[in-house]
Amino acid sequence: MEKRKKKMLVIMCIGLIVIITIGILGKVKFDEKRQTQSEMVGENVEILKDGTKKNISEELKKEKMIEGLQFTNMELTRQEETKLVADITNISDKATEMMKVEIIFLGKNGEETGKIEGIIPSLEPGKRTQFSTSVTIDYVDAQDFQIVKK
Repeated sequence: MEKRKKKMLVIMCIGLIVIITIGILGKVKFDEKRQTQSEMVGENVEILKDGTKKNISEELKKEKMIEGLQFTNMELTRQEETKLVADITNISDKATEMMKVEIIFLGKNGEETGKIEGIIPSLEPGKRTQFSTSVTIDYVDAQDFQIVKK
């Protein structure tokens, strides 16, 4: 009888260890999958694993021009504020003066959804700089934007 109880206890311990191991491995695989994927929220926005909202609109990413200045590599994100970052290159043959601009965000049907002001520093021909402007209002779901000199 004693032998039988010991055998049953060993079988139960082994079963418990197997169940715990399967549970741990399953949780690790679930967490890995969750960390490598982003969550879509709306047509133009995904949420990254750190919680940042990122605009993925192809229209928004297209090159923009204003007075010989080329905007490329645009990225519109939101954590605590909506932030627009872009590379600006002076593709003209003249130096540009510092310029105050207004970024007008556009919705799916081309309607204005919001505005942010920004400043573009003076740039020599062929030179590049980074543009960055932000606002506390959530405009991250914009379809596109326009740049207008103020």
